[in-house]
Amino acid sequence: MNQNILHKENSDPRQKLFLISNDCIGILSCLFIGILLSYAVIFKYVHFGTQDWDLAFFTQALWNLKQGSLDVSLVGVNFLGDHAYLISFLILPVFALLPHPLTLEIVKILAFVSSGFLFYKMSKRDLGWLSAFIFMVLYLTFPPNVFGILYDFNPETLSPVFLLGMYYSFKTKRFLPFMVWAVLTMLVKENMSLVVIAFGLYAFFPKTENKIRWGVFPLILGSLWFVLTVFFMIPYFRGTEVHPFVVRYQHLGQTVPEIFHSVIFNPQQTFSMIFDARNIKFIGELFGPFLIPALLSGQILFFMSPILLQHLLSASAPEHSIMFHYAVTMAPFIFLATVETLGKVSKYPTVFKTALFTLSLLSIFNFFSHAQDFKRDITVHHDYLTAYRWSLVKAIPQGAGVVATFSFLPELSRRKELFSFHKIFSVFFQQKEKIHKTPLYSSQSFLLPRKVSYALIDFKDRWILHDLKNNPEIFYTRVQDFFREPWRVEKAAGDTVLFKKDPFQGTPLIERFPILSSDIGPWANILIDQTIRLVLYQVENPIRKNKNELLIPITFLWQAVQKTSHHYVVVFQLKKDNQILLQYQHMIGYGVYPTGVWNPGDYQKEHFWLPLPHMEKGSYSLEIQCRNLSTGAFVEIEKEGHLEMDHSLNLATIEIPKN
Repeated sequence: MNQNILHKENSDPRQKLFLISNDCIGILSCLFIGILLSYAVIFKYVHFGTQDWDLAFFTQALWNLKQGSLDVSLVGVNFLGDHAYLISFLILPVFALLPHPLTLEIVKILAFVSSGFLFYKMSKRDLGWLSAFIFMVLYLTFPPNVFGILYDFNPETLSPVFLLGMYYSFKTKRFLPFMVWAVLTMLVKENMSLVVIAFGLYAFFPKTENKIRWGVFPLILGSLWFVLTVFFMIPYFRGTEVHPFVVRYQHLGQTVPEIFHSVIFNPQQTFSMIFDARNIKFIGELFGPFLIPALLSGQILFFMSPILLQHLLSASAPEHSIMFHYAVTMAPFIFLATVETLGKVSKYPTVFKTALFTLSLLSIFNFFSHAQDFKRDITVHHDYLTAYRWSLVKAIPQGAGVVATFSFLPELSRRKELFSFHKIFSVFFQQKEKIHKTPLYSSQSFLLPRKVSYALIDFKDRWILHDLKNNPEIFYTRVQDFFREPWRVEKAAGDTVLFKKDPFQGTPLIERFPILSSDIGPWANILIDQTIRLVLYQVENPIRKNKNELLIPITFLWQAVQKTSHHYVVVFQLKKDNQILLQYQHMIGYGVYPTGVWNPGDYQKEHFWLPLPHMEKGSYSLEIQCRNLSTGAFVEIEKEGHLEMDHSLNLATIEIPKN
């Protein structure tokens, strides 16, 4: 738009009313998308869909800050020794009023949709309200942004509104607001100071008035903040000589100056790393359909270049993916550059409309190409077990020390003593050669404090299954050592078990015997795949805890017939009138002592509580099948010398009581 049009819009009352009504549409659209995103993250939280520990980390950090402490037991470091997340101190008053993990998620979403509306207001100056509105929707539904919002809370997801405010102030030559936005941006994380430096450097090249103000001041401010946080504050609070995240760039140097020197003075190596296959794929996913129009206004991409370079040179796989929070900091500049390019061609209506239509169509395709990934992120634990999981969590006394698998960490984070179960077995916390390759390294292997009295473990946690498969030797050693402590089952639902440390009472999950007592009762004599024997089993009557919880206690006594490297799983089936109403898969030995680690002649007794969904009163048949986890095939079950039909063994007839 030219200045005359802008003047006319500002002077005509009818035009003002038109613009205000359009802005209302923009605000309502932002709120609508914000509500959808809020529903998604709340749904994910309620169904224990968290697969990482960021949300729990920041919740516990703010919880402890509220108590006057900087320690975060979850990761075992001082909060300011991880990153310079000083923006957390500005969030703290809101969290103090509403001390809940979802408070952080809602703050994140409010900041994100605010950045969308700010982007709309900025774009409207160049493209008009309709095109700006379209781009706002494309921005708010841009897959890297959506992934960033669906992922755990991280202060970096607050940065877009600050970055856009800084860019707008820079472009409109409003220095004081620019400096305010710059300071807020740097409070997000120490690397954000590099963006402020980029603004300062940029000011020296175009025909910018007052280069001292716009060039020198941001350059000095960003540089001082970077040096202060990276070289002094974070190492001081961490108790290390260098920034802990330097380990992600050890292929370039052991210190920050060495890394910068290697990047600048070894350009051939730098370029070969930037344009390797992994980064080419990442750049394609990051820019999506906006790659070409954004590159045509590459001067705007210069502002995000330090952050992009940080990810392209990192050895950390998540930094090369759009499925985490990292890309959110770069998306604003991708869209600003695209709008700049379209603004240049807006004087050619046909070209402009074609470009806008093409980008919109490609963006829709791009969004739906990731639809299954979005759904998986939100509904990873969407099943009938949600009520059981909440019951287990609520059984833990407030304030008690807990170790738990990832999905439970956020809800348990409002306490002083919280630890992640994966630190018990992960090579990055247990193996000396690997410990120093993680930013969360310490001088020794992780040891769980003895004062921790509760453990809430989902044995189907993806981290457990990953290490069980890929690092079996250290996994079994560490997890079996853990269960040599007097952990007794407090409550259980399937493969999710709440333990309490009690040496005197309670049921152990697994008991192992070299020989059997002669008074165990009649043998069932059930041979499975000629490899393991089900010596006996006991199925008890269903126990109704409340209207939402119905459990069938089952005890198995197994014997290893011969050595095998395969793990076997039991598939429970509940049938009525030959119709399968429930299937539940359980790894024999819970992954602690699976069949692949048994020795011939070993006996193993395990307790299992089969959780049932809502079922009508009546008689049901409980059957099991066994499957080889390595091959995926169902295996033969032989009872008293006869093969069972359909590889299925009838355990008992179950009477379901009235709800």
